[in-house]
Amino acid sequence: MMAYLLGSLVALRPFVCDPVHASFAMLADLAICLCATLVFAGRYRNAPLRLSDGVLFGLALACFWSLPGSVNKYLTLKQTLMFCVYASVFIAVRRFSPQEQRWLLGSILAASSIIALRALYQFFGGFAYLEQDAATQQITRTNFYVLELIRQRRVISWFAAPNILSSYLIAILPFAAGEGIGSWRRGRVRHAVLCSAGATLVAIALLLTKAVGAVMALAGAAIFCGMFLRRRPLAGVARRLGIVAGIALALACVSVIALRGATLFDAQHPQNSAVQRGYYWQSALQLMAKHPWQGSGAGTFAILYPRVKHPQANETAFAHNIFLQFGAETGVVGLGALVVLLVGMMRALRSADNSTSRLLLLGSTAFLVHNIVDYTLFIPQAAICWAALFASGTHRERAAHPPQKMNWRWSMPHAGWFIMFSMILYQLGLVYAGERKIEQGIARFNQKAPAQACQYWRTASQLIPWADTPYYLLARSAAQEHTPQASARVIRYYEEAIARNPQYAFYYFYLAEYFARKQDTARALRFLTKARAAYPRYERFETAWRQLQQFRSLP
Repeated sequence: MMAYLLGSLVALRPFVCDPVHASFAMLADLAICLCATLVFAGRYRNAPLRLSDGVLFGLALACFWSLPGSVNKYLTLKQTLMFCVYASVFIAVRRFSPQEQRWLLGSILAASSIIALRALYQFFGGFAYLEQDAATQQITRTNFYVLELIRQRRVISWFAAPNILSSYLIAILPFAAGEGIGSWRRGRVRHAVLCSAGATLVAIALLLTKAVGAVMALAGAAIFCGMFLRRRPLAGVARRLGIVAGIALALACVSVIALRGATLFDAQHPQNSAVQRGYYWQSALQLMAKHPWQGSGAGTFAILYPRVKHPQANETAFAHNIFLQFGAETGVVGLGALVVLLVGMMRALRSADNSTSRLLLLGSTAFLVHNIVDYTLFIPQAAICWAALFASGTHRERAAHPPQKMNWRWSMPHAGWFIMFSMILYQLGLVYAGERKIEQGIARFNQKAPAQACQYWRTASQLIPWADTPYYLLARSAAQEHTPQASARVIRYYEEAIARNPQYAFYYFYLAEYFARKQDTARALRFLTKARAAYPRYERFETAWRQLQQFRSLP
């Protein structure tokens, strides 16, 4: 029963957008990790741990390795827990029975069809509504990316960006298409119609994302997988289907490039993805050179990126390349963990002995190949489903055997595993509770109840002591008061936030703004200097600097 619940939660996870519903997404991840741990706990005697179970856990270990030297320990802790969730799903799904695996894959296919339907609605009828909503909320004044999405008519469904949606879809498309074709050949007409309809919807939605990298990643993954399957005999029908699929992918690439030609071939366009990725990779290489061994801390690329940002580059929280991202954030250990993951993927491809496993591994490989030019491995909304598909591709139906005898040599590693995952679940619970308190405090503050809001934020600071956001919110609330005691609290709260996130430029800037309002120009200039050092050439900081210098020169 717990396995079916886990399969349902994994399939439903893409409906929860992390930036929009942060605390609910964390609750969903906590529930998924708990179910995965319980599945393994109920089956570890019949299916003990194997070395191949740890291919994803190495990424979590790499994130944990970067924790001591991290510039923001809370973000590093969150990313470590995120990869632990991926690893727990991978380990649990590998122990599913064939019936449970069919439930998981069917649920994922049904969920992806619904997501694709919403994407189609957005393209054919939803963009007019989005444009009205954007004009009402005035979001396009400060978010050029949103404006470009509407102009280019790139669908996102429930995801935060079209590239995330496309990465999710290419992980599912090979299995959906192969399952439909296989069902037709086996005479299962009803199942074939459902799978073919789902595959068609997913393929159309993929094209409407207009994500060139995703379509090319799928084609590249097909070539990569073919290199490892080339020794296996292929029937004439399968060979012809492969040729047709290759032609279809080539036509899809041409179509997507034609649809986005205005930006793809304009090197000066701010949304030219190729040029912008070149800037991001250049910045990531600079960060790797500064922190080659331990990295700057998992999840901290966005904090240090402004220091090395190219003048013409856009804002980003990711390097758009998993190797450069892990290299910059976790050093050589993270790169080693990625190599272990790739070796595990290649070994799985070599040992794949049925068409379903090969198609699932093809989609999983396409997801990873796409992350060479993108960042969806760091988005749980898409990556948890990928971990489940990857595990299903490496799943092996083994003959039932008696439970292992409980001896110290065998049980000690498993006892350590359960203790570790108990600690992971505890930390996930604290993070969820803290994030929820922050959201509740923001809601109370917007309802003109600052005292209650501050109480929520103080509780959050106790639940997640490494987090800087509660102290920042407390400082902003205290800044609205006009008493000497409030002034001291503002300074203390900002100092607490800076101590937890010393590389974040805006905390220095907000404190400089506060001192400028108090006409304390000397301290305002001191903190503004630190803000400019953390984010060079930022127009807002430079304008404030010139204004303060002019004010200081007045008689």
